Amino acid sequence: MAVARRFLTLLLAFAAMVVGIEGIRRAVDWWNAALPAPTFIDYVLIASLPLIAWLWWRYLSPFRRSCACQTPVSPPAPASGSDSAAPSSRESRDTAPTGR
Repeated sequence: MAVARRFLTLLLAFAAMVVGIEGIRRAVDWWNAALPAPTFIDYVLIASLPLIAWLWWRYLSPFRRSCACQTPVSPPAPASGSDSAAPSSRESRDTAPTGR
């Protein structure tokens, strides 16, 4: 089940990317007056750009809220035992006496 979902997500991401790129190309051509006569598909591709951008940002982007890459990285565990490690650079900077 998870493999099928990943495959469908990959397929949707690829389709959204293709439609988005073609929509941007048609919009640029239209803006620069390089399209001789826009067809219905040109209008559909240009009009679908906001929807594609929203779908990409909401469901396919690595910046979405539910992405695993958004979880904060936990700091490494402190050394165990009687090791007296030197303070980290941040601790030494915060506790260092100032010359002024």
